[in-house]
Amino acid sequence: MAALYNLQLELNMKKKILYTTPNFNTAGSGKVVLDLIRGLKNEFEVEVACFHDRGALFEIVKAEGVKIHLFNFTEPGKPYLTLFSRIRRIVTFFKENKFDIIHSWHYTDDWTEALAARLAGVPYVFTKKSMSWGGKDWKLRSALSSRIITINTDMNREFYPKQRKAIYIPLGLDVQEYQPQPRDFRILADTGIAEKNFVMLSVANLVPIKGIETAIEAMALCKNDNIHYVIVGSYDEAYFARLKGLVSDFGLEKNVHFLGKKTD
Repeated sequence: MAALYNLQLELNMKKKILYTTPNFNTAGSGKVVLDLIRGLKNEFEVEVACFHDRGALFEIVKAEGVKIHLFNFTEPGKPYLTLFSRIRRIVTFFKENKFDIIHSWHYTDDWTEALAARLAGVPYVFTKKSMSWGGKDWKLRSALSSRIITINTDMNREFYPKQRKAIYIPLGLDVQEYQPQPRDFRILADTGIAEKNFVMLSVANLVPIKGIETAIEAMALCKNDNIHYVIVGSYDEAYFARLKGLVSDFGLEKNVHFLGKKTD
């Protein structure tokens, strides 16, 4: 009877999910994790681990009532000789909290978190968010993972051909929150863009992997002054200078608009 009672308790217990993300500084991955928390917290015991409590979304996540661990869940991979002693604290953290699954939203090729999860005996899943690849670190992280979530089919074809553990799950939008709105050109008043113009928009932190230069080169090929390109996001100084130079070379200064980082 005692064994049957314990089995019933185990079946009735909510599975415990840990979401890991470096921070909630921006509304990119942080917003996705927030939406996952909201969607799953009634069916699962959801907890979060992040490096610090700064960022525009942190207080919103905190208000959801889930447990938040301010914990650095990674270590430098090298030197290899001291790696296992250095990640012992991460292994202990995963074990002591008795997580059933870890879902990582860390954007880099860090593999130490995955190794710690493996040593702790906890299934580890990560979402591959960008097209960055190359070197052994991404391959190590992938090999140590129980499952890999890809957000486009190019990732499956280029990075994980014939790997069954790479599962394609496209990003989605809550249509109750994000609904079509009338075009409002007041926010672009300083750009010279008119309502009759065709406007492209990129919202991204500007780093070379984003490929913004491809869109600029395409605009130059079109040779159409009616096309405007609005770019919103913080930028790496060197890459930004390169993009500005490209815009100048093509004579697109009146058509390409860098608005910088916006919180809304």
